[in-house]
Amino acid sequence: MLAANPTLRALARGEEVGEGELIELERQLEQELGAPDLQLSPGTIHRAYALRVGCLLEFLRHVLEVGDIPDYVEIVRRQFEAFIAGHAFNADQILFLRTLQSVLAQRHRLTWASCTNRPLPLWAPTPSTAGSPRTSRKRSWRSPRSLP
Repeated sequence: MLAANPTLRALARGEEVGEGELIELERQLEQELGAPDLQLSPGTIHRAYALRVGCLLEFLRHVLEVGDIPDYVEIVRRQFEAFIAGHAFNADQILFLRTLQSVLAQRHRLTWASCTNRPLPLWAPTPSTAGSPRTSRKRSWRSPRSLP
């Protein structure tokens, strides 16, 4: 695997690697090492090595003994920070993006199914505004703060 992956080779040589390359590497590791014949995951790593990791990049950091590899959650956080800083979003939009950030950090991907499970459905249009012609352009959104 090391020989076939340029990002892994660069990390092993101590070279700097971009966040996009690390995200792609995390995806590749999840796909290849999480296959049914291997089933390597943070849970199996903990059971086998008594090592708690949140993602496979953290495990790779431990195996390669490279301390400067950020974990997946940190990469996602920095990418969202840069995106938000580069745009003029209002408070509700930023709150939605933070919710999306949380989902991506926890699940490592965003699928249609993950959009129908909490916390994202909290952002669905309220029934009172969904079909109203007067509010078709401006919908009210339920915020996680408004839940009991």
